[in-house]
Amino acid sequence: MHYINRINQILDYIEENLYGDLSYARMAEMMTMSVYEFRRIFAFIIGTPLSDYIRLRRLSSAAFDLQDGSLSITEISAKCHYDSPAAFSRAFREMQGISPTDARQPGTVLKNYPRASLAVSISGMTNISFRLVKREAMTVCGYSGVSALGDCCCEDIWDAFYEGGCHDRLSEGFYRDLLGGTLGQYAAYENVSDTVRCTIGAILPAEATPPEGMDTITIPPALWGVFDFTGATPEKLNTAYYQTLADWLTSSVYERDPDIPNLEAFSVDSDEDSETLRWQIWYPLRNKKL
Repeated sequence: MHYINRINQILDYIEENLYGDLSYARMAEMMTMSVYEFRRIFAFIIGTPLSDYIRLRRLSSAAFDLQDGSLSITEISAKCHYDSPAAFSRAFREMQGISPTDARQPGTVLKNYPRASLAVSISGMTNISFRLVKREAMTVCGYSGVSALGDCCCEDIWDAFYEGGCHDRLSEGFYRDLLGGTLGQYAAYENVSDTVRCTIGAILPAEATPPEGMDTITIPPALWGVFDFTGATPEKLNTAYYQTLADWLTSSVYERDPDIPNLEAFSVDSDEDSETLRWQIWYPLRNKKL
């Protein structure tokens, strides 16, 4: 009930501000999550990434504006936050199968992507294994970038981490030898206004110097809730975030510390694929405020 009410409030907020500057940060704050976590949760619950949901709702509304005929295509494209009428026309055709001009014709059959809404459902029946771990300050060393709003999982940052050679440099002795264990690849996610800064790499030992040209982020000391998973497809990632945030945190004595980035840890075993990859979510915790 707790998460259903909040998601419905967010869906109301989207409808009330559909043509305005919707704030991802504000929506995440309404859920007491980071922007990254909220985007994961939204995709799991609604079944569509947040950016796609907003885009489809705007394009659905645009169909009514086109039929009404009081606004030009240029005005409608600007209203729906497209950079140009051409970009709007491509997106509209992709959704509707016809051009905006054709959609103006009386009697044209058009598709509508309706506003989502949630009803009460039973949850909390999944067993969730966890560990509580206290860690001193940690420094993640590697590649850092800010994700695009339309990128639910920071894929562009991961691509740059591998394609730019950062992964290979960390793998040359430094990466495996200093970390120990198999879950040695870390990603830290921190809010940057409405976007997410993702830093991917390794935990740097306190006495070590970062390799030249690499980015670093220092994570403060914290109590961490650590959750183990197998399989890192987008669907499994979203499900894992829902189970831990909506189920475990809701029923525990802890809440997520909003001032500390959350972490993911991944296996460095090159033989594992997205279906078998071992990985973890690390949430920074604090006692719930009474």
